[in-house]
Amino acid sequence: DCREVNNAGIAVRGYINGTFLIKTEWDGDVLARIPVVSSTVWVDYDTEISIPDGVCAIYIEYSGEGGASLRSFRLS
Repeated sequence: DCREVNNAGIAVRGYINGTFLIKTEWDGDVLARIPVVSSTVWVDYDTEISIPDGVCAIYIEYSGEGGASLRSFRLS
């Protein structure tokens, strides 16, 4: 149940160069893009996002080179 969400964050690592896309529908509009780069340690990334209030699914898609390890995802 999302209420007043305006920030999304992830913690990732890996030999990567790409972007995480955040959506509320599998084939819906991209609500936020989080660019990521290679790192062997966990790195936190944050971005602004606007998610409508209410119950919804969250879809996270990685687009880019390499294989990313996703440790956490947070909304605030």
